[in-house]
Amino acid sequence: MAPFLRFFGLLATPAVAWATATGPTAPARVLTLPEALALNQASDPVIKAQQAQLQGITFRTAEARLTAVPKVIAQAQAFYATSNQIRGAFFPNGGSVPAIEGGYRPNGANQQQANGSPLTWSSFGTLLADGPIATFGKTRAAVGVAHSAQNRQQAVVDNTIFRQQVETASAYVAVLDAAAEARVWAGQARRLAALRQVVLARTRSGLRPGADSSLVNADYARVHLRAQQAQLRAQTERLRLAERVGLPASEFVVDTVAFARAAPGQLPGAPVADSLLLAAHPAARLRQADLDLTLAGAEVLHRARWPSLRGIAALWTRGSGIGQGEYNDLTYTTNIWAGLQPRVFNGLVGVVLTWDFTEAWHLHHAEQETRLIASARRYDAQTTTLALRRAFATADLDARTSQHLQQQAATQTVAARAAYAALLARYDNGLANAADLNQALDVLQTAELRGQQARYQGWQSLLNQAAAAGRLPDFLTALQG
Repeated sequence: MAPFLRFFGLLATPAVAWATATGPTAPARVLTLPEALALNQASDPVIKAQQAQLQGITFRTAEARLTAVPKVIAQAQAFYATSNQIRGAFFPNGGSVPAIEGGYRPNGANQQQANGSPLTWSSFGTLLADGPIATFGKTRAAVGVAHSAQNRQQAVVDNTIFRQQVETASAYVAVLDAAAEARVWAGQARRLAALRQVVLARTRSGLRPGADSSLVNADYARVHLRAQQAQLRAQTERLRLAERVGLPASEFVVDTVAFARAAPGQLPGAPVADSLLLAAHPAARLRQADLDLTLAGAEVLHRARWPSLRGIAALWTRGSGIGQGEYNDLTYTTNIWAGLQPRVFNGLVGVVLTWDFTEAWHLHHAEQETRLIASARRYDAQTTTLALRRAFATADLDARTSQHLQQQAATQTVAARAAYAALLARYDNGLANAADLNQALDVLQTAELRGQQARYQGWQSLLNQAAAAGRLPDFLTALQG
């Protein structure tokens, strides 16, 4: 009866399988779910990339406001050049051209040839101030676009953080699920190992037929392989979580106490059907930000059709080494200061009204197109809201199903343990064969595995509810019981 007592003791303490850790034997820290979420938000490169883009876009609003500030441009020139002149039409090609005033002198100055002007120094300086007096809403519209772009990028950052946090929590739950599955298979392997010893001892002594040993060896190999596969899945899920939190997989273990202490129930707070809650969802706010940015762009196109009133003030100075003699003959002074010193000053103050009538038609059609795109954005927002409602309803259905499965699995586990204990006693007395015993053991293992799967399916469904409702802190509250 010693083998039977040893088997019954193992059967009566299934918590041993739960306590067997599949992670590192000497972990550096126990990583709770809130700590994992904090590490993900602080180290995830996807989040950092979106935050860097937000910092860059914040300067766009300041740049848009600067369009109302007058432009002040100063310029100073100094040249050492010839000044051969002739009257006539010309078309500049975007480069520099000589002075066009003056006429053609057949003999030049001082009986020089027409193209014989000597090199002299000349200078030219300008100071120009140009600023808007009335833009008819163009500046305000440009600032509105920049502000909408900043708000949209902030919505992108918030949505990215939310998605990464949800995926981190999902990876955390997957680690717990994989570890629990590995523990169930490890417990089954230990049961079969003990059963194998008993069967081999009985077959060798001739108390049981040799087919029993072959059957138990085959089943032991199958379960041992499944246990190794479960262990591999647990390690893979740990690596996935390690990537999320930015820590080596060997430096942490997940906290199984909180998930073992609390049972998945319902999310606290208001129901997801509340439209205000759905409007606050990061995905919904991103859709709304897309709409606001599109409408702001349409306003810019609308304002661009209106005129612009600008004020201009300018000052010019000229210096030249070329003078005019008593008989209108040109005189040339090659002294550098004589050419560079200012000799002539001119000023200008006035206003300029600019209105491009023909471009207004193009802008009108572009505005209408943009407003139709905004209508499409509204439908996209409605689609997102409907998808969130469906996701929450699906997750709620999964959660209720998992609770029902947990109850059924618990009942099945109790019955399977009793059946296995009875068959084990009958086998020990020679009243049952190994095939019946293996089948009972397989039913027990299946019941335990379904119970673990239903439990973590419930947590995953609760997480999916929180993700659909945009209320991830409520999931942490439910975890704390």
